[in-house]
Order: sequence, then structure tokens, then C-alpha cells
Amino acid sequence: MYFSDEDVLDTWFSSALFPFSAMGWPDQTSDLEKYYPTDLLETGSDILFFWVARMVMLGKTLTGKIPFSEVLLHGILRDAHGRKMSKSLGNVINPMDVINGISLQDLHKQVEESNLDPAEIEKAKAGQREQFPEGIRECGTDALRFTLCSYNIKAHEISMDVGHVTSNRHFCNKIWQAFKFVQNHLGDEYKPEQQFKLSGEENLIDHWVLSRLCHVVGLCDESFRTYDLHQVARILQSFWIQDFCDVYLECAKSVFHGGDEKRIGCTQHILYSCLETYLRLISPFMPFISEELFQRLPPRGGDWPSSICVASYPKPAQFPWQNSDLEDEVELVKAISTRVLSVAQEYHLKRKDLTAMVKVPSNSLDRFSELSEYILALSRIGSLSAISEDEPVPEGCVSTAIAPAIELHVIVKGQIDSEKEIAKLQKKLTKLEKKIEKLQGRISGKGYSEGTPEDVKSAHKDLMLNLQVEQDRIVRAIETLTKL
Repeated sequence: MYFSDEDVLDTWFSSALFPFSAMGWPDQTSDLEKYYPTDLLETGSDILFFWVARMVMLGKTLTGKIPFSEVLLHGILRDAHGRKMSKSLGNVINPMDVINGISLQDLHKQVEESNLDPAEIEKAKAGQREQFPEGIRECGTDALRFTLCSYNIKAHEISMDVGHVTSNRHFCNKIWQAFKFVQNHLGDEYKPEQQFKLSGEENLIDHWVLSRLCHVVGLCDESFRTYDLHQVARILQSFWIQDFCDVYLECAKSVFHGGDEKRIGCTQHILYSCLETYLRLISPFMPFISEELFQRLPPRGGDWPSSICVASYPKPAQFPWQNSDLEDEVELVKAISTRVLSVAQEYHLKRKDLTAMVKVPSNSLDRFSELSEYILALSRIGSLSAISEDEPVPEGCVSTAIAPAIELHVIVKGQIDSEKEIAKLQKKLTKLEKKIEKLQGRISGKGYSEGTPEDVKSAHKDLMLNLQVEQDRIVRAIETLTKL
């Protein structure tokens, strides 16, 4: 029997009318005039012919205009193991379960109440037990949104791992905690300038963080223009954690403890400007936390936006303070600080008891003496000095080449029992060598090349590399201790 209804259209055909029918077409409405055609369509590559081509053809035929000038195709979302999301596998992730959290029992209940075959239900529940043994922790909307944006959407396939969302939940907490630090040190009476400008009181690390902020604004602008949202997410996360929190906030602490009112005022203005700019930068990815924190900021005055949703996005031309040479210098500061901390950890030493020296070319001595203040602030060791390349180094040092003509020397002699530490390291080295030997045997085994999946081979390669790096580190430590 054949049924016909003149009000029913084919699904893809009717969907193809959407760009202009939603604006009131065939009537010549103000919305149609204002919003059609648009600039960009974002969709999956699997419906390029079914939907995108039809929209273009019908748009051109019925309105005389192509409905969009660009099409951004995203990949297919898969689970953490690269499998297609399927109800029978139990690996379909409901966004609301990630936002609000859900127990394993409730995940099972969802499957049991579905229309799956009983055999498929048990299979799905087994998949859930493997993937979410403790259920899914509450992560919130911003963490989920940021995670999805942090994947390269242009890739053919995107592996969705809830673990990444949990990690970005911690990142949200990091933003909140740093905001509270800044808020506490601004105080209730702080009034920001209507427009940020340099005061002349800025020190080296102030100019550095402003340069890093300029760098971030420029990269965000560039990556948004090319629709590389994952690059924007990476840049924003890196700046906040590695530059703003790990370096600038640590150096700012000594300023607030110092009591110099001019320096404190200068640092407050820079903290506020970095924070306010960063909230506007990350707002498209984290609209809720950015709005909440924006409303807690003291307003600059003038044409201050009522909401971050209507605040202008930072533009590179507004941030003219980039200094690449200074950024390179502070990278050295970070590398030296990181190595000092590694030495303290490797030899189980208290940082406050450590003495270190940085050997540099004579013409760089004054500059590194200035940088020493920031190395001390980041490493929190007892003392640090810069010495010229001609000066001798005391015996009993752990020495590391940081860069060409720059060496770090940390005095450990007299602070550790060399024989005891060597015995510990030898024990670790023996265990490590057994792991390497076992893995090497597996890799060189018969049938490994042909019968092992590529992702497993890649994991084994990474593991071997990490084991060998650790092996080299222990061998070097033993050699150093033997010379003490």
C-alpha cells in the first residue's frame, strides 16, 4: 500500500532547506537578509554528500546564494581505545554523565533499561566494568567542553578518553585557585587602571610574563583563524600552568613578602591584567568558570562589559610587549630551576640546604647574577651564585650542562652517604635492567612484528625509551657519587 503526504519531505532534502528556511524563507524577512548566507558550516565528513551538497544546491537554486563560504569537517568520535561508540559495547559516553558524574551501577541500569538483546546487555556491562570500573566522576561542563576542543577535530578519528576530562577538571581547579591567590593579594581596595600601561617599575620577570601573554594572544588569534581549536586549548593551558602559575606567581610571592609598595602596586596591576585577559581568552572554551570569575573582578571602569560573553576577544595589536630574547633567558632560568629540583629529589636532599653555582661566560656574569633572584624563587634552595667560566668549581658537585657554555653545579658532598646512595641506586638499576631485558625479549620474539597490533608496538617503543632514559639517569648518578 502506498501512502503520500504533501507535507512530508525526505529527511536530507528538508534538512537542506535549513540554512534559509529557519530565517523565514520564502518570505524576505529581516533575519534572512541579516543572517543568510553565513560564513562557516561545521559538520562530519560522513554526511558531506547527504547534507552539505544538498544545502549548497538548494541554497543556490532557491535563493541565488550559496549558504556558506567555508566547511569545517570534523572527525568521527571514538572511545579511548579507538573503537566506534556502540551501545552493544557499552562504550557510548553520555555527556550528561560526564558533567554530573554517574556510578557504575547506574551505568549498568541504563543498559538494562535499553532495548538491547540480553546477550548484548551482558556484553555492554562487561565493557562498562572495564572502561569505568569506578563509574564516571563529576567533571562539570567546562572541563568536558575544554577536553573536546583540545582534540584535533580535523583528524579523521578522535579518541575520547574520560580520563582527559578528569584531568581538565583539575585544570579548572587550578584556574580557580590561582584566581583566589590574585584576589587575596589585590585586596578589597584595589582599583585597576581603566587601561593597562607600563609604569616603569617593572622588573625582568614582569616584562617576561607580559611578553608571554602577548605570545599567547597572537597564537590564539592565529589558531582561531585556521580553526585549530586544539592549538588554542594547548596554548592556554600551557601559559596558565607553566608560565603564570609555576613561574610568575612564585616570583610574585617574594614581592608581596618584601613590603616594597611600588613593587607591590606594579605586580598587582600585572596580575590583574594577566588574569582579566586570560579569562577573556579562555571564555569560549570555559564559559561558566570564566563568567563566574569575571564577575568577581573589580571593574576597570569606562565601558566595562556587564558579562564576559559580550567582552571583546583580545587582539594582538593591543599587546605590544613581546620580547623573544627575554623569553629565551627565562627558559634558561626554568631549566636551571628544574635541574636543581631534580638533583634534590634524586639524592633525597632538602632544598633549603643546597648550594648551587651557575658557570657562565664572563660577559654574561652580570646578567645571570640578576637572573639568580628568580632561580632562587623557583627552586627555593639555600643559595645560588653565578661564576665566570674561569673560576674553579668545588669538589663534590653534581654538574649538568644546561646550554652551550652554561653549566650548573650543585654541591652534594658532605650532605649524603655516598656508599648508601650507591647501593640504593644499584638495586634500582638491577630491577630496571631486568625490565628492559624482559621487554627486549618480547619485542625480538618470534611473530612479534607480524602478529602485534601497531598501537601495542608503539606503546612498547615508548616504554622502552622511558626505561632507557631512567637507566642512563641512574648510571650517571652512580658515576657522580663514585667520584665524591
